[in-house]
Amino acid sequence: NRVLRLSPITELRLGQGFVTRNTAEVVANYTVYDFESEAPAQRSFSLRQLTLSDSTTIHLGNGFWMECNLYLRFYERGELRWSAFTVRPIQYFDERSLSCALLRVGGPLRTSVGFRLFEQRRFRYEKGKKSQTDLLRSYGPTASLRLHLSRATDIIAEGWYQLTAENEGATRVTPNLSVHVVWNL
Repeated sequence: NRVLRLSPITELRLGQGFVTRNTAEVVANYTVYDFESEAPAQRSFSLRQLTLSDSTTIHLGNGFWMECNLYLRFYERGELRWSAFTVRPIQYFDERSLSCALLRVGGPLRTSVGFRLFEQRRFRYEKGKKSQTDLLRSYGPTASLRLHLSRATDIIAEGWYQLTAENEGATRVTPNLSVHVVWNL
């Protein structure tokens, strides 16, 4: 298994009210089997991936903040012939997610309301041409509440209302709520 990775990160801070953090990552993963079979599970393969992300936080005043996160990931899977170092692409994925939230920070209470969107497009290769096979889209509003009771204890409640559709089919609705109690000894 050979993995090559390059991942630069930048962060820009302007005073106390603006922070942006950007990353770009390129990964190439080559898995080579000494004894290959006709079964796809035992064939040498490659995974090539590009990931880009941006996280920006802006202070709006009076304890209010805006936080936006953008995440893009493009990756391709293929059959690998290590001796000739050639790859025949099989699948390609295009993933994008965006989340934005308005936060209120003050005293022991931190609250937020926002929106989240995730989209994945899947492609396959036929005779060297890439064609889309599937589309998954998930989106909806988000909310959170964090109560800081002491230096050692927090109560966190997070919720989101998720709408999911595959290939422009029927939309599934999934309300979610999670509550965590964090107690540090």
